[in-house]
Amino acid sequence: MVISHRHIDHTGGVKAFLNARSRPIKMIAHTNLFTKAYATGEGGKLEDISVDFTREYLESKGVDLVLIREPYRITNEVIVSGEIPRKWGPSHIGAVTDEVPDDMALYIKHPNGLIAITGCGHSGIENIVEYGFQVTGLSRLYAIIGGLHFMGLSEDRVKQVINYLVSKSPSIVVGTHCTGILGIAALYNALPKATRLGSVGLVIEL
Repeated sequence: MVISHRHIDHTGGVKAFLNARSRPIKMIAHTNLFTKAYATGEGGKLEDISVDFTREYLESKGVDLVLIREPYRITNEVIVSGEIPRKWGPSHIGAVTDEVPDDMALYIKHPNGLIAITGCGHSGIENIVEYGFQVTGLSRLYAIIGGLHFMGLSEDRVKQVINYLVSKSPSIVVGTHCTGILGIAALYNALPKATRLGSVGLVIEL
């Protein structure tokens, strides 16, 4: 199990998953998994969006917890990014109150190029992809799948990200979750042959 980042909308199913199984499992997450996280809600009120489990709970369920900051190889072809540097472009943090340093991606080395699987994309798309090239040694983007966090971005910033993706000529683009309906439509307009509609139950042959 790989945790993309510590926000409850990406970790809220962990307890149900672990309660439904009896075998031990390895969990890979960033070192600040248990650091409190907040988002600004209506009226400027801070809302707690931290994980709803403890280290002790995970241990009681047979979880081998591996906390990382650097890239972590699951296999030679599958790598958890670790903390993603923000040196190629801006972060996409939305209404949260920190830069979400724990935002990680899953990199897959495919014969056709890099596959980047994101959680929310808080690290910023340019950073996720360029760091993926650095970590894997690949130079072509084959697919990017997951949340791109276009929601809350300015129209100019969305155009900037889409132009960047167009320049990389990916074969598969699946914007889910916080990409938003307008973001997905913008991706389709710019990359009609590559863009696919993400949904529960979607099967992607890579």
